[in-house]
Amino acid sequence: MYAGRIVEQAPVADIFATPAIPIPWAPGEHPVGPGHPGEIEVDRDQGMVPALTDMPSGCPFHPRCPKKMDICAEKTPGLFTPASGRQVACWLYGA
Repeated sequence: MYAGRIVEQAPVADIFATPAIPIPWAPGEHPVGPGHPGEIEVDRDQGMVPALTDMPSGCPFHPRCPKKMDICAEKTPGLFTPASGRQVACWLYGA
């Protein structure tokens, strides 16, 4: 979930081990989840989660995304199913 929207659907362990969405930290740097309790260190240069009353246009994650494209600021992605079989709300996997 991100800003009140589902951004990836897959087994939890898979999401933490190899997230399909671009995230501002590399897997393994900040282990959290089953068997790895802890906190993710947020890089403040990557911004903050938007307020639900002041959402950006397009994908709500695009202001923080390291792989954003022009379409990300224009349109909100639906859930796409890439070859991995996961469901991902990201234009990297969209048509």
